[in-house]
Formats: sequence, C-alpha cells, structure tokens
Amino acid sequence: MLRLSLVAGFLLASVCACGGTKPVSFARAGAPGGPSSRIEARSLSDRPPLALLERQGDPESAIAFASLASARSDVHAAFGEVLGQRLTRAGFQTQLVAHGLGFELMILAEGAERGGAAMKALLGALSQPIAPAELSAMAGPAAERVAPSPLSQCSAELSNQRRVTDASELERERIATFAQDRSALAVVGDAATTAAVADALSEGPDWPERGAVPSLLPSQGGTQVVRGDRPTLSVGLTLRDTNGALGAAEELGGPESALGVRLAALGGGFKLRRVVATAHPGGACLRLDSEVDASPLPEARRLGFAVQAMTEEAELALARAPRVNRLEATALSATDPRVAARAAAYSALVAPHAEAAEVRLLALTTPDPAPLAQSIEGAAEQARAETPPLEATVRLEAGQPGVWALLASPCAAASERGDVAGHSAVLFAAASATALTSGVKLEPWVGAQGAGILGFTERAAGESDAGAAARLGDALGRAALAPPSALAVASARAELAGGTSPEARPLLDALLESLAAGHTGALAPRGTANSLQSATREAVLLRQRELLRAPHRLAILSTTNAADASQLTRAVSRWLRSPDAPRSSPCSTEVGAPSRSELSLARGVASSEGSYVAFRIPARAGAEAGVLAELLSGPAGPLARALAEPDLVGAARASVLGTSSARALIVQIAAFEGRENEALARVQQLFERLSSDGVLAAGEVDAALGRLRAARRTAALDPRYRLVQLLDPSVAAPVDAAAIRRLAASLRPQVAIVARARPR
Repeated sequence: MLRLSLVAGFLLASVCACGGTKPVSFARAGAPGGPSSRIEARSLSDRPPLALLERQGDPESAIAFASLASARSDVHAAFGEVLGQRLTRAGFQTQLVAHGLGFELMILAEGAERGGAAMKALLGALSQPIAPAELSAMAGPAAERVAPSPLSQCSAELSNQRRVTDASELERERIATFAQDRSALAVVGDAATTAAVADALSEGPDWPERGAVPSLLPSQGGTQVVRGDRPTLSVGLTLRDTNGALGAAEELGGPESALGVRLAALGGGFKLRRVVATAHPGGACLRLDSEVDASPLPEARRLGFAVQAMTEEAELALARAPRVNRLEATALSATDPRVAARAAAYSALVAPHAEAAEVRLLALTTPDPAPLAQSIEGAAEQARAETPPLEATVRLEAGQPGVWALLASPCAAASERGDVAGHSAVLFAAASATALTSGVKLEPWVGAQGAGILGFTERAAGESDAGAAARLGDALGRAALAPPSALAVASARAELAGGTSPEARPLLDALLESLAAGHTGALAPRGTANSLQSATREAVLLRQRELLRAPHRLAILSTTNAADASQLTRAVSRWLRSPDAPRSSPCSTEVGAPSRSELSLARGVASSEGSYVAFRIPARAGAEAGVLAELLSGPAGPLARALAEPDLVGAARASVLGTSSARALIVQIAAFEGRENEALARVQQLFERLSSDGVLAAGEVDAALGRLRAARRTAALDPRYRLVQLLDPSVAAPVDAAAIRRLAASLRPQVAIVARARPR
C-alpha cells in the first residue's frame, strides 16, 4: 500500500508498513523560486531564522524548532528527547521527530499568551545545563554505537538509537545546538500568536554562530554487500537539486510508478518497497529499496538489470519533476499546524543551490553468501549498454492530427497449440484495456502478421512533437509489460468469445489441428470457443512472459520527422529491457503439412456443425484465397450452382483462416440429414473442375478483383491499415486473375481434408 509521509528530510514515498511518522497528504505544488507571500521569513539579529505563517481556525498554534546535528546524530537525538521532556514538564504538548540529520521539535500552544510562553520555555530549556538526573528518564537501552553506512547517511536514517549515559556528552551537544547557524524556527497561528512568538525570540538571549555542520552526503559512490535476514537491493543517488529529488520521489513512489512494473517484470522476486527523498542542508538524496523475494538470490546479471532500471527510472523522474519549492508547498498545504511549522522551519536550513557531488550508492542485503560487489556494478553497466532488439519502421505523414504506432509481436499465434489458441489475443486485449491512458488511446491488434497493441495520441497544448511521441511510446511499453488484471482478462476473453461461434465446434477444432498440427493458433489467432475457456489470468500472464522474450517490431506514422519517432522507439525499448536470453522468432516456426486426409466425430458431439472440405494453402496467398472464397460463396457462385438440387443443403460457404505462418481455405457445408455424403461429393467434384480451370468465368474474376481494389483503397483511409502495411508491405501487393487461377488449380480433391459427423 503506497503512502506519502513527512519524515527525516521530508516527503517520503514508501510501500513498506514500517514505522515512521503519521502519514499526511502530499504537498500541493507551490510557486517556484523564493519564499511564499503567505510565509514571512524574518531575520533577527543574532537569532536563528524565523518563519511566520498566519492562518485562522486551528484550535492551537504550533511552534517548530529545527536543529541540525553537529556531529553524532544519536547524541543529538538524545538531546532532543531531553528538550522535549523539559517542555512537557513545563506544561506544553510536544512532538519530536529525530533523524540522521538532526531533529524537529514541535510545540502546541493555545492563544498568543501561551505561544509567547512556549517560546520562552524553549529558550530556557536550551539554556539550561544538562543534569545527570535527566539521563535516567531517557528511553532506550545502552548500546554500542554502529557506524552508519553511506546509504543510511544518504537517506538520513537514525541507525543508532541508544541511551546516552554521559551527562557531559549531552551538555556538549546542548551547547553546540544553541547556535543561530544550525537552527531554524517557525510558528503557525493567528497574527497575535505569531507576533508574540517573534517578540519572545527577540527578547531572549543572543544565539552564537558556531559554523555550518559538515555534510553527511557521501562524496564517493560504491557498492556494499552486507549480511541480513531480509534480502533488499537499494540504490541511492546524491543530488544537488532538493526540489527535484522530492518531486521524483512523488512520481517513483506513486500508484502509477513505472519502476514497480519494470522491477516485477525482471523476475527474481523484485518488488519496490519504498522510495525516500531526503533534503539535506547542502543537497539531497533519492533512495530506492526493492525486496528480493527469491532463494537463492538472483544472479549478478539480473541484479544488474534491477539496478539499471532503478537508476534509469530515477533519472527520468528527476528530469520530469517540476521545479517548485516543495517544502514551502508542504507548509502551505498541511492541515496539521505541527506539520506546517516543521516544514517551514526545516526549509530555512536547506540551501537553494547546493554544490554536492552527484554519485550513486548501491547496497545489497542478503542472507546468502555475498556475491562480489564489483560483479553487480559491472552487470549494471552492461545492462545500461544493452538495448533490446526492436526493429522500427517509420513513415512520415505531415499534417495528420497525431502520432500512430503499433507495437507488434510478429507471428505471436504461430506457436499456440489448440488448447491455448487465442491467448495472445486475450493478452493484448486485456493489456489495452488496463493501460494508463495519459491522453493515449490504445487498442488491441490481431492480424495476419502477428498481434500487439496499437496506440494514438495528439500533441497536448504546450507539448513538443518529440514529447508526444515519447508519451505514446511510454504508454505502449507499459501496456506490453504490465500484468493485466483478472477483470481485464475476463472481459477480453468474453469479448473475443463473442466474436467466435458461441457454441463449441469440436469438428472444426479437430480440423484445424489436422491442418496445422500443434499450431492451431496460426490458423485461429483469435482462438476457438474451447481454447478461450482456458485463458485464465495465470495462463495469459504465462503467455505474456513468453512473448516479452520474443522479438518485437514497431511501426510508426509520424507527423514530423524521424528524430521524433526515435524518441518513441527509445521510450518503448526502455520497457523491453530484460536479463533473459531472447527467444527465437515464432516466425521461424515451420508449420508442418496436414497430418491426415479425413476425420470424423460422432454426430452427437458435432451435431450442428455440418461437414467441411479444407485445404492448406500457401501462407502468402491470403489475398488470392480471399478473392477465391468470395467467388465460390457468391449467391450464384460455383458452390451455389454445384449444390443447387432441392433439399440437399441448407447453406454452404467458403472462408479463409490463418496468418502469415499458415493459411487454409475451408468450405463448410450444412447438408440436410441423410444427404451429407452426397453434398461432400459434389463439393469435391467442384474442386476437381476448379483445378482444370473450367468453373471461374473471366468476368466474375475481374469483378471480384475490382471489389478487392476498391476495398483496399477504402481501408487505406484508416491509419491502422497503413501501420500494418509498414510491418508487411506485401499485404497491399497487387493480385491478378492468373494468381487466382493458379491457386484454384492447386486445390485438388486429393490434397483436401474432409471432416464429417458420423452416425452414432
């Protein structure tokens, strides 16, 4: 469950159920640049900076004291506890948030008088020396100090929460804390309260300058492998831009995060657990943690791809993050005055322009024998250098309303057996339905050349053409990689089943298996009534994993130039990165010749199907076969003439099934009871005459070819048709009468498969 909360350096996006402060709503985007007109930044001589935020309606005002640790964060946190206890004994309700950079102490006060008193009590508590008796009231057992790791320093984790037993140690920390250049204050309340707090601070003692605290941001990158019970892969980036880091965390840890999808698709049990952005006084840290739920631990190559995905997504999120002052925005949007005061106070400690070194930190926690850190780093660099094979074809169409693209898995159905035929079609239909649109329209595509996802988008206001192309590519890639929901799979299955015969057709299923043994999907890419019933979510996800490892092709209709189209290609490629070895193309699969010449099923099983006469035809002869099937099935065509005797058949029609991997011309005959054999014989005799070129009249063939050309011209008005042409230009190749007659001549009864229902 994703949540957003204020912690340590503010604005944590996390998927863990671990401890921390109470979750609050994320900040609204504030105005870029300097202080907000609603927050007054007041500078007093020899005092820490004071932020005043006036607002009405809160039953109590809030004062926040933000303090940076000068040396050891555990000792500083212990002093924060003492400070909170002193104010509690003075009658004020307090809240302490300690972290690796220091602490923030919030105080509630009702009314102006109590607000001024609270500030005076805080100043008194800071000025009072530490008494040994105060140490006994502190929580936590005494423990050995453990040096924090570079990654925990980056994310400002308070790794050492121990009880301090030396009063002089806390006294030194108290003195170091009472410094105007290591502290900041804020008050949230009505005008009278903010004025009273400011007056109390002005009337109080002077605060010395003690020098800026040293930065905890690591200046050198590296990889650390440690033993631990909970396998975790962590990536930390040190950054100069605090607001960019906080904005990136919001995107990376949000419910629409691309990172979670990419990590899960890598296999190896990767699951995004939390994303943390920490604002340091002189820079920022962006940390990403992924669970590794696998035993044994994934190999170094897979770990490297996970590191690369985490790094790449972080870089993209940083580039997209709006440059707004997010700490001020949090102060303005927080409903709890303590949260608002805390954000306003801490904001004063953060430098607007830092000079921090930007490095990457890697950490792997594992209970297994630790692999070499260098092997993970090397694998990550190799993963960054590798690009998935993606053949892209671009056609420029200036002036069109938007960009079209088709991400295709060529010959996707060619390897589908009879029991899983149509699973690819279900997958892409479900993926298109569950995809996040972002102004992109997606739809499934199943055609002769394969299956995939088709997308379209128009350029948004103020958006560049390259930006629109990248957004479309991002939507296509996510749809291909993200696992579709169970509801989407069920809906897609039902929709595809509605496009097939509503009843099972076991005789046709057996015929398709005979025509293309082990490759029924090559003839029925949308599946059959029986095969679609097996398309459960688990089966569809298995098909998704198989197709993701197979080659992909990308067809693009660009309105501008090839450079913009390349943005789309790069966006898609990012989603297809995988450590797994690629599979060979299903297009290389050879669909064997028909295995038998005749088959039959008991009439009770295939009572309503009728009979079939079928031929395997060349896969490239789809257009010719379509014209021939139209000629055969016309109202006064050869089939109608051959079966014209009364009470012989109720209907007969020819159709073409298949893809670029295999095709078949099938004649279905619904004969009256007792006359099935006679009808089959007449159809076989018809094909005998067809092979001798004595049936098709020249005028009929020319008319059919004219209709084909007209249909193609009409179809080409749709960009979808032109996209498919990019995948296979032969789909629009001219068809002539000679080719149709050659195909007809090859359909001899001796090569036909006859399927019939036999009496019980």
